[in-house]
Amino acid sequence: GMKDEKTIRLFQVDSFTELEETDGGSRLTSGGGNRYDYWRVAVHQFKNDPLTGISAGNYRQSYYQERKTSEDVQQAHSIELQTLGELGLIGGLALVAFVGAVGFGFWVTARGGRGAEAADPALAIAAGGTFLVWLFHTSVDWMHLLPGLTAVAICSAATLLPPLRAISGRRSLPAIVIVAALVALVSVPVLKQLRSLQLQNQAIEKLESDPREALAAARDSIRLEPSQRSYYFQAAALARLGLYEPARDSLLAAAENNPKDFVAWSLLGDLATRRGLDQAADLYYRRALRLNPRDPGLIRLAQDGSASP
Repeated sequence: GMKDEKTIRLFQVDSFTELEETDGGSRLTSGGGNRYDYWRVAVHQFKNDPLTGISAGNYRQSYYQERKTSEDVQQAHSIELQTLGELGLIGGLALVAFVGAVGFGFWVTARGGRGAEAADPALAIAAGGTFLVWLFHTSVDWMHLLPGLTAVAICSAATLLPPLRAISGRRSLPAIVIVAALVALVSVPVLKQLRSLQLQNQAIEKLESDPREALAAARDSIRLEPSQRSYYFQAAALARLGLYEPARDSLLAAAENNPKDFVAWSLLGDLATRRGLDQAADLYYRRALRLNPRDPGLIRLAQDGSASP
């Protein structure tokens, strides 16, 4: 009856907020799991900087400090909350504009309109349904990070937008030129990032066989885009060449580039340990632990350091 349904709903809410494990069923129908914790951190990030957020790809910066579980995740498991947390209201409005444009294209495709192409309800249902299913799933999980699924959703959305060209009339050619220019502008940083990732992969491949070549690739990657991984690989190559101080400086540069990066501090601890600098290693591990207090490996390393004479 209604009382049983209310009890079930309350149980699901409790399971959600108390971070209980799922019962083996679908994560979308169960209240258990750790999504509440992921979402809570994203909301906190948005509240801290509501206009621009903490910047794209930086969800993990505060997640590891604020998490209440031992789950290692890189995103908020919700495209809306991840956008608000990382990009703030500016990104949120851009996401709303994107979804709104797709919704408008769906309406025009399904109903037709003045100056638009003929209505095509079958196409609207097929393409709009595909996009809607993707949007629903990625609102409560991380499906938007799967290139194949997201490509299908974007292609489905694109099939709904051609009627807009008919609405624009004679202005369609300038619109196409503007869109092409925007695509080219956006492609520049993307291509730089892809090239930087390629150089990072080269550094990984050459790290054991040719540290000098790995070092060159890591430095080229840093010049393109000073990412954390590039600094790590540069430090690893320098350490293999026996250059302790430059390797340490590279990791310190990574820590300066991202002060909340616990990985840089833990690698500094590893580097100091290999050098026999136990006191310095202990300080680095404790700094990393403050940034990631629930990591069992860091807890063990910090305890071992405090137990040593």
